[in-house]
Amino acid sequence: MINDEEINRMIEGMVLSGYLEVDGIDSESGEFLYRVSPKLYEEIPDLEERLQSAFLDEVYNLWTKGMVSMDATKANPIVSLTENAFDEKKVAELTVEERHTLFVVMQAMRQED
Repeated sequence: MINDEEINRMIEGMVLSGYLEVDGIDSESGEFLYRVSPKLYEEIPDLEERLQSAFLDEVYNLWTKGMVSMDATKANPIVSLTENAFDEKKVAELTVEERHTLFVVMQAMRQED
């Protein structure tokens, strides 16, 4: 099993190689949040599709936890935030990955306005 030190070395190597970029800092844990750089998308052509699928899985998790509302039976559902998404205690119960996904959903909604 990979330990935290090995993961940190891999992430550092990917940042130094230009494959990952710092995207922000998690307000709860203080850990860096990363995004994939265009360079990595060029080297792994199907990566965007795979990441999109993983992101949709995370949105589905948020839906099952009552953070977002959507019609999960539709191929491309419209997602909206529920009251839970604004409840600090409920948001704190999410994993770091789920909180980041919720933040990304919120940012996307702000850009649409």
